[in-house]
Amino acid sequence: MLDDGRSASIQLEPRNLLRYGPTTMRLTGIQVHRPGEHWLGDRPPDMSVHLMHETDAGVALIIAVSMMRGEQANPALQSIIDALPLEPGGKARALGRLDASQLLPPEDKRGYYMYDGSLSTPPCTEGIRWFVLTEPVSISHAQWATFAGLFEANARPLQPVAGRRIKHTMQ
Repeated sequence: MLDDGRSASIQLEPRNLLRYGPTTMRLTGIQVHRPGEHWLGDRPPDMSVHLMHETDAGVALIIAVSMMRGEQANPALQSIIDALPLEPGGKARALGRLDASQLLPPEDKRGYYMYDGSLSTPPCTEGIRWFVLTEPVSISHAQWATFAGLFEANARPLQPVAGRRIKHTMQ
């Protein structure tokens, strides 16, 4: 896990695979943002995670999952929190085993919006296929407060659609 003082970015060994049509992609990393960067209503989600996938040829796909404060803590987010530094800008500890599927809503609630856009962090590279899940996952107030205490808000400002074609599916 990398902590640049602005966010937590988790680099993963390329063991987890995603099949997108005929293409196989590797889950290469996870970024955490507060607040969430994709609005699915009149306000942003409390937080979001971006599951970053890539092919050997460098084609990128990101799955964005909104997180809303509720009563239930998220176990995968807790694994990330447990590896965070104790002080802002401190050194992150090694992240043990992480079940990234726990960052996703249940399979029967994985509707999504899909569009082609850019990375939300510099250098904001274009050509990224985004899947924004419509169902948020629950995080506890304590989990949100931990991130808020260690990192300033690190979400990219809301961007205009700018003629992008957005596809939508519901499950």
